[in-house]
Amino acid sequence: MSTVARRVLLVAMLALAWTSSVALAQSLTIVESVRLPAESFVADAVELRYRVRSAVELETPLRVPEPAWGDITSVRVVERGDEYDVRLVVLPYEPGTLTIPPIDLGGAVLDGLSFVVSSVAEDRVEIRGIRGPQRLPGTRLVVLAAVLVVALPLLAALYFAGPGRAAVRRILARRQARVPYRRLLRTIDQLEKNVRYDTARHFYTELVGAVQDLMTGRLGFDCRSATSTELTSYLPALAAQCGAEARAAGPLAKIFEAADNAKFAGAQIRRKTRLEQLQLCRELMVELESLRRRRLRARRSSSGSPEVADAGV
Repeated sequence: MSTVARRVLLVAMLALAWTSSVALAQSLTIVESVRLPAESFVADAVELRYRVRSAVELETPLRVPEPAWGDITSVRVVERGDEYDVRLVVLPYEPGTLTIPPIDLGGAVLDGLSFVVSSVAEDRVEIRGIRGPQRLPGTRLVVLAAVLVVALPLLAALYFAGPGRAAVRRILARRQARVPYRRLLRTIDQLEKNVRYDTARHFYTELVGAVQDLMTGRLGFDCRSATSTELTSYLPALAAQCGAEARAAGPLAKIFEAADNAKFAGAQIRRKTRLEQLQLCRELMVELESLRRRRLRARRSSSGSPEVADAGV
């Protein structure tokens, strides 16, 4: 083969190779493109999705181009039948129209693509001046707490040194007077729940003990060591102290008598009888307490100012 023939053959082969590469490059067709989000700013991640058709098989590139305007963080190629989804995630660091470098997808090259990045300062017509120092978060709360820490003890000292002392004494006296009454009601409720399990001795020991505590608080002397006979003799004074008739507290004497029979004679008091006596004690004590409070309110109203409660309040 002559030299001229060889040259002609080489030129023909180069032309054929160039034609094949052009056809290969043109074998990629973008059918649809989607951008998420539709608008982005500098340093916002953007996902660019392209649905393409290709006459050749595409694959995810092993190397990703490094553009000057930012980063291409990932490129994925997903086959969808006779089409492909090409997804790019880019992170731009400058605004404007940015061009994506050619990306080799194995059988074809994705080229000639661009996207727009906005700047947050584009719509501003003026720049605000320098501001002065700002208060740290929570400054107002800290100042308020400091004022309260200083002021509250001072106000409390002034209050308790004057009329506040008498007011506190009245409040404490009233609360102290209600303690035995509330304890008695709680004891009655507890005994009512456990009446099926408690012995008669335990039942009356608890009930009479709670009544003795209340009588001690109302009468102003110790009734805890008093006998049933002595307790019965104190009942008219208890009723009078509450503003009731002398005989109003008389039914409690039956409870004291039953307690003696259960504790000292070993009598087995029927459960029904014990429940009836619990109900009697509750109703009687509620009535006496209501009369006592009504009497105290009337006394304070007639005197024009609340009095310091005595031992019976």
